[in-house]
Amino acid sequence: MRKFTRLLLAVVLLLWGMYATAQDKTISGTVTDADDNKPVPGVSITIKGTNRGTQANAQGVFSIKAQKGDVLIISSVGYEGSQVRVGDAAAISVKIKNSQKQMGEVVVTAMDIKRNPRELGYSVQTVKGSDIQQTQRENFINSLQGLVAGL
Repeated sequence: MRKFTRLLLAVVLLLWGMYATAQDKTISGTVTDADDNKPVPGVSITIKGTNRGTQANAQGVFSIKAQKGDVLIISSVGYEGSQVRVGDAAAISVKIKNSQKQMGEVVVTAMDIKRNPRELGYSVQTVKGSDIQQTQRENFINSLQGLVAGL
């Protein structure tokens, strides 16, 4: 009976040690531009394989709870994505590169549904920068007058 109790106690202590090392820890970091080392605001940071995530503030600083070995996915519009594995460090610094890709035309409807303009069953108003430049008005809002309904 004593051997069984000691064995049970050893197993419980072993499992407790494994449980304690698998706890989440808070990882904080800064996301900067690789070209000019300026902070990048609004970057999304998610843990790969989960739905947990956070967003960097205006200074590019973020904080997220993750386990050692988790992979952080860093992404932002206009920048190439990056992945960082969580190690022993409680603070990390991530540099992301500016993407040279051009975005396509996107139409945002009233219900946040993005569609191609040719797929819509209703009229869409489009104003180009050259149209606004040709009006030569004193400000931006006045240059939209007559080009957009309701202005």
